[in-house]
Amino acid sequence: MEYQKFKDCIVLRLDPKDEIVTCIKELCEKEKIHCASIEGIGATDDFEIGAYHLESKSFQGNVFHFPAEITSLIGNVTRQEKEVYLHLHMTVADEKGNAFGGHLKYAVINCTGEIILRVIDGKVHRKKDEQTGLNIFAFENTI
Repeated sequence: MEYQKFKDCIVLRLDPKDEIVTCIKELCEKEKIHCASIEGIGATDDFEIGAYHLESKSFQGNVFHFPAEITSLIGNVTRQEKEVYLHLHMTVADEKGNAFGGHLKYAVINCTGEIILRVIDGKVHRKKDEQTGLNIFAFENTI
């Protein structure tokens, strides 16, 4: 993992065997990032994506092991109880162009990952929503 800072942006390169979620969390801790948007592309061959099921209030993930292009990585950085909280979604395509997507649990880079974090000057926290079971945005004046 290597990165460079440009005003309110950080350009991040991930290398083979780097795990996306872990690397972004490490970067956010090191740079003391509290709020940011994330976008990226790259390639992976080991990843878990899925969907949240409201009825059971649980995440249903699917683990994949095949070479895939990351056609879209998008999400945000906030904090929950002072810890970095990432909410990421990823869409990938296989060699035939079939797309798979959902909430990202983890993805290991197999070639490269190119990710941009746009740092937002402010703080947004998370709080548990009892109705949905999700950790939702909580703004300074509502915590």
